[in-house]
Amino acid sequence: MIVASIAPVLSALKTLLQYLLTAEVIPLFEVKVQVAALRRQFEDLRSSLSRAVLEGQNKPVVSKAMRVLYDCEDIIDTYKVRRRLRNPLLRLKILHEVANRIAEIRPMLAEAAQACSVPPQSSPSLPSSSSPPPSFPDILPNVCIGREDSVEEIVRALLEKPSSASSHVVSIFGIAGLGKTTLAKRVLSHPQVRSGFQRFAWACMSRGTTTRDLAAEILCSVSPDLTAEEVHGMEEKVIIDRLREVQLNTRCLVVLVDLRSEADWDRISRAFPLREGPSRLLVTTRNRTLSLHIDPIRLHDHWLRFLYEEESFDLLMRIINRPETEGLDTGMEDSARKLLKLCGGLPLAISTIGGILSRRSTLTDWEDVRKNIGQTLRHLNEGRTLCKVVLDQCYDELDPKLKPLLLYLGLFPQGAEITGKQLFHLWTTEKFYLPHKKLPNEGKLDSTLKLKPLVDSGIVQVEEDKPTKRIKSYRLNNFIRELCILKAREEDLLHVLDLRSSKEPVKVIASSGLKDCSKIQRLSVLLGRDAKRDSCLGNILKAKRALDLRTLFLFEEKPCEGRNWKQMGKLFKKCKHLRVLMIEGLESVEGSVPGSIGDLFQLRYLSFKNTQVECLPQSLRNLVSVKTLDLRVRCTPTSPAVILPDVLQKMKRLKHLYLPRHFTTTDDKRKLRFYHLKNLRNLKNFTSSKCKESDLAELTSLRKLTVICSVEELDWFSSFARDRKITFKHIPSH
Repeated sequence: MIVASIAPVLSALKTLLQYLLTAEVIPLFEVKVQVAALRRQFEDLRSSLSRAVLEGQNKPVVSKAMRVLYDCEDIIDTYKVRRRLRNPLLRLKILHEVANRIAEIRPMLAEAAQACSVPPQSSPSLPSSSSPPPSFPDILPNVCIGREDSVEEIVRALLEKPSSASSHVVSIFGIAGLGKTTLAKRVLSHPQVRSGFQRFAWACMSRGTTTRDLAAEILCSVSPDLTAEEVHGMEEKVIIDRLREVQLNTRCLVVLVDLRSEADWDRISRAFPLREGPSRLLVTTRNRTLSLHIDPIRLHDHWLRFLYEEESFDLLMRIINRPETEGLDTGMEDSARKLLKLCGGLPLAISTIGGILSRRSTLTDWEDVRKNIGQTLRHLNEGRTLCKVVLDQCYDELDPKLKPLLLYLGLFPQGAEITGKQLFHLWTTEKFYLPHKKLPNEGKLDSTLKLKPLVDSGIVQVEEDKPTKRIKSYRLNNFIRELCILKAREEDLLHVLDLRSSKEPVKVIASSGLKDCSKIQRLSVLLGRDAKRDSCLGNILKAKRALDLRTLFLFEEKPCEGRNWKQMGKLFKKCKHLRVLMIEGLESVEGSVPGSIGDLFQLRYLSFKNTQVECLPQSLRNLVSVKTLDLRVRCTPTSPAVILPDVLQKMKRLKHLYLPRHFTTTDDKRKLRFYHLKNLRNLKNFTSSKCKESDLAELTSLRKLTVICSVEELDWFSSFARDRKITFKHIPSH
């Protein structure tokens, strides 16, 4: 009876299993063929999209096609992850997911390919030209048109005879783009100044420069009898005392460019005898309050005004290299003056518009430029300045190959110093598809090759190492950065969420253009001083499905209480497709990195630089696709060393590894192992007390090795490497 009663149930189960086997499991073995076909379609669409962009295809078409490309790449990478899983049920689950996603994306691929093949419609933008992309020169260093009165006033203040009422500090202040640095250079080269002072020094108060390095740089300039090696061998206090002594006994002129905060001045102020001696200090800054902070009683401050109409016209003529004897015909001069009214007397805007006009020689071309900017003005949002309109025009004239690279810089905070290596690693990780051209390989790096046109034009500013003249870092002018953020939002490339403002969280989200959080590709979040305002991230977490976020930057303005890693853990669970995760400078975050970070299988770039971390999780072993790993974290006040699990050898694709300066392993008796890291090229902060020395012999691709050790350990390390015959193909043996 029992057998007879369950017979229909068994028959139904048999039928169901047969259906699942034929309809679900067997087709999964065809996924490999489907993925191969998807890869071919992926490459075809990428090539078509590159051609479409170069031909001036419409932005909505480009944006939609790029999103399809990103989805294709996610599917292909998910399939690659399947091969590394040991659990057969989990492998079948992922295969099923891949098969379903391929079926969904096929019609979108066909639609995107067809849209890219359609010739772009004509637009009201500027007419194309066969001539090369324009150059957008910065304000010429030897041209100070309209600043003659400013030069004379500052020179008089600097050369004033010492007295109880005379000023030892002269300040030039004004908004960005007015030419403060250009004016300071002109003053420094003035004949009366050259004859009135004996020693000169020029220093830039760039972000991240230490007090010691800044004082040493100035001391080398005003003390020709000291060599750079002698100065750098001194302690900080000795350098500052010597610098102060030189200024008291010798008539020196020191120029400090781009002073940004009271803290920057306070840390270097001890080196300057403000009301003693014959020396003088010339400072450029954007904030008059900061000038008054230096010397509120005897400060001579000079506000740099905007240029008048005729001065603007003269500057424009110099920039477009039009001789005064040749002049302009009436029509072109009228068009130029109308354009200059849009610049508002701002030299940066005038130099930008001059770069555009310098490659156009007819009245028709100049009128096209003016009309195009005029049309843009009618659609301005409240608060946008005329300078931004001119910079919009500058962006439209850029080579398409440079646009995504420039916009990407907008992800970094205002005033950030960005190194070339960091940019190179990020660009290669992102795999920019536009244009379809590989970045130079790392052996020939550098990002200088890509950013050189932008640097030469003054759009991107650089910080150079004076002895070698090599570029140390890049940064963006505030106006340029705002332009990058606006343009990137329009093209759906990236978004910036600034939580430092006083707006309500809902207004912050709305003003950032984050309408559909699930569709964001790249996001940079600037955290404020109030941890409660981090709840704005909750708006992103409300998405019903996993986010398409590929890049996430998190920065902190100043430390605050109440911020912890649990908030980050919820975000990690939503962002399954992350390829770049940069959490830098979070000095006050509490707790340990959550284990959910191990679910980010597709992660290629991970950085916790200068972020407070107690312990890193064992789940890091799952990040097998990571190529750049920066663990130079900040230790907590209660723990002098971060706890690091011995799982790094699982990351076989790792190329760049930056270890913490102070760390300990989960098991104190075990050392970190690296024997599987055959692709590792850069290893920093290697220490023999925590790392397995014999594994160095396995790192055959290593190009740069930084070891932390004492003098005794260095001798032992050298003998150890010699006895074990450890050699590297790419590192000199001497």
